[in-house]
Amino acid sequence: MAKQRNPINITRGELVEILRNVNSPMFISFISKTPVKMNQYLDYWVIDPQTGRKMKNLHPTRNPYFDSGVLNLSRNYKIVTGFDYENSVNGRREKEGKDTNFVGKDNWFEVVSKGLVINKNDGNKFYIRYQRQPDSILEQEYIFDGNMIEKQLFESYMTKRSEYENQGLDNPLRFEVCSIDNLLQISINNEVYVLD
Repeated sequence: MAKQRNPINITRGELVEILRNVNSPMFISFISKTPVKMNQYLDYWVIDPQTGRKMKNLHPTRNPYFDSGVLNLSRNYKIVTGFDYENSVNGRREKEGKDTNFVGKDNWFEVVSKGLVINKNDGNKFYIRYQRQPDSILEQEYIFDGNMIEKQLFESYMTKRSEYENQGLDNPLRFEVCSIDNLLQISINNEVYVLD
């Protein structure tokens, strides 16, 4: 059994330098605290029953959690970073008997390495890119005004996530990103790093 190493305190800049060199798939784990993306209103747009057209609701339901925000404290275990997105999608397309000519769309980020991306509009905002595996583990707690809150209380206000329709897959390859600023701890290559 491998001996547990003591955590190493590093800065976010030092972590960025480590992730710049991640260009092959590897299992990682991390703990993060991120703001939950939510809409300000539940029903800002409605369908006009007479015309069938979308119209602005004159009295939308305001999100009571929007101003203070909800934080997601998550623990992600056995996830993969350092993968080649386009090759992975094309591999799945081949298994599904489809053309293997997938090219990713133009995103809000630019790929620095296969494990690190940067916001195109803010050259100081770095994100780790990862994907979950069938045996990945996700533990989440939600915090509102310093107290734990159940997800079902605010879930209807959460923004919708991409369904990856552009991949043309029956079983799409879903990847996620997490801001380096939101990481509290990360394990890479049997080293545990605690972010200052």
